[in-house]
Amino acid sequence: CSTTIDFPAAHRTAFLGSFLVLSPVNPPTPITSITWKRNGDFVAEKIDAGSAIEYFGVLKGRSRLNSTTGVLTVSSMNKDDKGLFTVEINGKDQSVGFNVVEVLPVPKPEAIVRPLTCSDSSIECKLSCEPTGPLVNVEPVEYFWILGGKQQPGKNFSITNDEKTKAIKTFSCIIKNKISQEQSEPLENPFNKKPPGLNGGVVAGIIVGVFVFVCATLGVAFRKKIKPYLQISIPPGPA
Repeated sequence: CSTTIDFPAAHRTAFLGSFLVLSPVNPPTPITSITWKRNGDFVAEKIDAGSAIEYFGVLKGRSRLNSTTGVLTVSSMNKDDKGLFTVEINGKDQSVGFNVVEVLPVPKPEAIVRPLTCSDSSIECKLSCEPTGPLVNVEPVEYFWILGGKQQPGKNFSITNDEKTKAIKTFSCIIKNKISQEQSEPLENPFNKKPPGLNGGVVAGIIVGVFVFVCATLGVAFRKKIKPYLQISIPPGPA
């Protein structure tokens, strides 16, 4: 859905698909004539008090000018709309222009623990919040860690193996900018991770293997014991 962004400062940030609202700084009253331009090209103009507003260029159909306040609104912003917007009111250029830049949503982050061998036997480990996509036209961005329901700012975070930290089941991180935020999948607390051990299936397999080995050993011993009796020959009878 679209959102309306209204900034009082000279530097404006255009969000894709949103409305951009540009307000002149301390405009004179009344406004009898006004001209808005983008990169030197006409966007909207009202020549005098009795004339109608005219719209021009690629923003025609998406721009609206309030001739009383001088506010210019551009809808459905896209990446080609960025540039320097300037305004002239009552024949005088405003001292402040509006440089519009594009901002995109942030990519989803991944919560990573270092070293990868971090476990319940480690003393200290480090958490790192890494974006899974390029940070192009998304900055400035902020990083936060969610630790036990609380947010901690920072891209990297050190954790110590103590009872307080062990009480936290999972860690996750957030990347956010002015228009969006994304949260990572939860990362299990490495201090609650036991070293690799024997699970039930492995134990059962070992027991079965031992049983088969014992049975085979006993079978061989039994055959060796009865073999002499099986090899007794019967002497031939009288001719």
